[in-house]
Amino acid sequence: MKLSTFKSLIESIEQGGKIKKQLSIYRILNETIYKNKDAEFIGYQESRFSEPIALFNVLNIKSNRYQSTVSEKTLKQLNLEIPDYPSFKDWKNNK
Repeated sequence: MKLSTFKSLIESIEQGGKIKKQLSIYRILNETIYKNKDAEFIGYQESRFSEPIALFNVLNIKSNRYQSTVSEKTLKQLNLEIPDYPSFKDWKNNK
């Protein structure tokens, strides 16, 4: 979505400087920019002592972990959809 379209959308739901309760800015962001994804892969946490851990940012605004960085294990515990992500080797080679 173009930025100008997004701005027009925001302006169209504002009333007296307040956003209507039924359409929050977070819902608009989630539906337009994040395409209703629950999470987004951001990379791996590397350690000398254990296997690399895939990390994700939570995009689902209904989750109590919204905007947090979590592991795949946590996404499963939260019943959030796990997006496709590269293997550690592929991720490291493309970094």
